[in-house]
Amino acid sequence: MPPDHDELDELLDAWKVPFQRDEELLQRTSKRVRSESAHLDISSNKLVFLLSRPLYASLAAAALVVLGVFLANVTGPRNTSSENQSIASYRSMIDPVYRLKRGAPYSKEVNLSESTITWLKDELHLSKKQYIAIESLHNSHQPLFYTLYRELESLEHGYTAFDASRKNDDVIDFIALFELLQKQKEIRQQSIEETIHLINEMYQLLSLEQQKAFEKIINTDNTSTPISEYEI
Repeated sequence: MPPDHDELDELLDAWKVPFQRDEELLQRTSKRVRSESAHLDISSNKLVFLLSRPLYASLAAAALVVLGVFLANVTGPRNTSSENQSIASYRSMIDPVYRLKRGAPYSKEVNLSESTITWLKDELHLSKKQYIAIESLHNSHQPLFYTLYRELESLEHGYTAFDASRKNDDVIDFIALFELLQKQKEIRQQSIEETIHLINEMYQLLSLEQQKAFEKIINTDNTSTPISEYEI
């Protein structure tokens, strides 16, 4: 049998310290809580007081506005209204169907404008050799794009006139309507084919990274059918 009081018991007995109740613990804790609460109330009151003064309130509002503008510039989208306008202008020059829908008639200048080709150069980071080749490529296509746009515009006006006359006439010339719509379909398809033809030629002049950037440009406008979804 083990002894009644061995060495282990002696060690354990050394840890037996009688519990002494702290009668003032509750009082000290309550006092600390009241002190911290009073400090928070004073800080809150100071903040409310400062914001109630016109000068400090204006400064606080201005600081929030500046912070908002800063965050918008840092985290906001890259596409500004100016950039979207440049994209729309470029696509109008290479896509007669899109140009008609956008309602952007040609000016006296048929060739690609200098500002548009310069913008494209900056967006795609073109070399001087690429810039010259791409400018020549676009300008060679512009006369045909101009002709196709004029035909689409004329057919659109013809359909609008037909639609207006049928409301007042009892007799409808369905054969004339069919021919007009058929011609409109043919010119639209030819326009799409020419646009895709130009894009394919563009890809041959661009690097892989430039091709990705160019593809993003021609498919950016969410208000119209992306060129990538055109059917030949």
